Amino acid sequence: MALVDIIGEVWSKTKFAATNAIIAATLGLAGCTSLESKLNHIDVLLSRARIEDQAGNEQGRDEIYNQAIRYCLENELYTDAGEIAKNIGREDLANQYFIKALEKLDSRGEFAEAARIAERLGKDKLNQSYFNNIMNYFESKERYRDAGRLALRVGERALAEKYFNKAIEACSQEGSYALAAELALQIEDIPRAIRLYEEGGLYAKAAVLGRDRAKYLEHSLDELSESEKKIMQKEIHNLQEISKLDYNRAVLQFTRSENFEAAAELAWKMQEPERAIEFYERGKLFLKAARMAELEKMHERAKINYQRAIEYLASKGMFNRAARIAEQHSRAIDTAKLFAKAKEFDQASRYARLAGRDDLAREYDLEAFAKYKSLGWWGHAGKVAMRLGREKEARAFMEKQLEEYIDDELHEQAARIAKTLGDNKTYLREMRLAIEELSEKELYLAAGKLADSAGFEDLAKEQYELQIKKYKKNDQFDRAADLAVRLGQKKRAVFFYEQAGMFQEAASLSEEIGDKKSAIKNFERARFPAAVAQIAEQEGQLEKALENYMELEDRQKIAKVGRTLALIAKDEERYDDALKYYLIAAKASDEEIIHEYLSAAECAERANKYSLALKLYDQFDNTYLKVTDPGLVKFKRRARIAVSRLFEQGELEKAVDVAGVISKKYQDAIRKNANAIRQAAMLRR
Repeated sequence: MALVDIIGEVWSKTKFAATNAIIAATLGLAGCTSLESKLNHIDVLLSRARIEDQAGNEQGRDEIYNQAIRYCLENELYTDAGEIAKNIGREDLANQYFIKALEKLDSRGEFAEAARIAERLGKDKLNQSYFNNIMNYFESKERYRDAGRLALRVGERALAEKYFNKAIEACSQEGSYALAAELALQIEDIPRAIRLYEEGGLYAKAAVLGRDRAKYLEHSLDELSESEKKIMQKEIHNLQEISKLDYNRAVLQFTRSENFEAAAELAWKMQEPERAIEFYERGKLFLKAARMAELEKMHERAKINYQRAIEYLASKGMFNRAARIAEQHSRAIDTAKLFAKAKEFDQASRYARLAGRDDLAREYDLEAFAKYKSLGWWGHAGKVAMRLGREKEARAFMEKQLEEYIDDELHEQAARIAKTLGDNKTYLREMRLAIEELSEKELYLAAGKLADSAGFEDLAKEQYELQIKKYKKNDQFDRAADLAVRLGQKKRAVFFYEQAGMFQEAASLSEEIGDKKSAIKNFERARFPAAVAQIAEQEGQLEKALENYMELEDRQKIAKVGRTLALIAKDEERYDDALKYYLIAAKASDEEIIHEYLSAAECAERANKYSLALKLYDQFDNTYLKVTDPGLVKFKRRARIAVSRLFEQGELEKAVDVAGVISKKYQDAIRKNANAIRQAAMLRR
């Protein structure tokens, strides 16, 4: 077993990342010096990070990723550090590490590898000196394609064209016109690419490229001025003419060499399906011609070509293939005759019966009987004998077949024959042996299904349990869950789905079996706030419900749940919480419910948050007490808050004095504003 596998196995049996790190260190992996060992160590760390991620342990995952990056940096594996940082979304760190990698490679003169890093950095972050060194290296080695590709990737368009042009010239001189054309396409020089394909005799590619380019330009006509349109239309016309010419050249080329399939494929690409069908027919590719005709809704032509395909295959002695096509596209009697020619007499008999030719079917059955008898296929011979009405012979053949199956230890086949013969004792014995055989091969699922079919319930349950254990051992928790569901073990299936990271399935199943707590937990993991909120509200977990409704921005639900939480908090004299929930409810109400602010103000006052209480009282007064003079109401509140503040600060004498003054002023106010007070009191009720 490889060192990495040993670590993986031990790791899977441990719970915490710290323990895992100790195990790795104990095995001596962290101290390995060879590059292969270092890379193995990184792979182990990354695989564990993925496991932590699937388990929903974000902190553990991030710790392992950071550990992997630190390990890379300690061993000057800057490229690997950059890759890890990039994969976890840390582009800033990734670029820093790639720059370090580039610096190291440049100092060593490893410019080919440096080019790969340069491509990732892009023009903005690439040091010009390093870029120049790479380009000089490519030019000295006449690697113009690599130089052009790098220049293109980092946004140096003019430089890319310079090197691609050099590469195109070199390829053309070598006669590599296809490659030269591909390079021209890299810099979007379509006319040149077409010419290069033509020079290489690749007229089919030139035709398709010209046609595609013309279509592309046609789509962009609407964006041009009238004068620009005329120029563009001329270019489109030229491309279309060149494409037609190349198309005809390619067709001539293919037909001369009798490559009708290539001609048909080109015609299809050039959107000439009828001509494509014609080429398939000329090449005796009737089945392809028929299918293309079907695709184009040319049903009569499709029918003709299916018949041609059947006749052509039969003429070549390929009766079996011909019969298979005839099954779908020809008369039953014709299909029967083709199967008979293919010496598949059983099938021939079936189609003869479908055609109403029982006489012919009997002939084919006799042929089949003779064939199976000569081959010693007693079971097949017995079935045909039954059709022929030779019951005694049929039973004798089947008994003979049963003996052979038993001798050859083909228990499942023996059981089927025994069942047909009505030999229940042999059937049950052979089924048990078949199940044992499958179980010994660790094919527990197949063994369970077989046991089910034989009515061995306990044995089936035992085999399914063994299969679940096998799935668990191989970390195939998704399959273990599916099997547990089939067996009705839904609670167990929830656990397996959780282990597989299939939280949505775990949540849905938890909800189905009434485990609301598990449903909420798994819907949260699956990031389904709507489901979490709904179940949490039903279960009375109102804080969790509110949190998820807020994530969904469901204002109506936020207002409703927020108000309920506020009332509960107020009743329990948790005024800070009540204040918070009243404010949440007020802000979420579609039509601002001003009474929420009054309730919030009262809670703020009780929580000794006097400034906020005054602000909320004002918000209520300014909106609600418009029908009367609010002076007295405001005065009363402000006075009460002032006394409360003094009392809280320990200035008791001052608080008493202020209270006395307030009392006198309040009595005066009552006399002066009796009507206003009555109206305010009525409104407050």
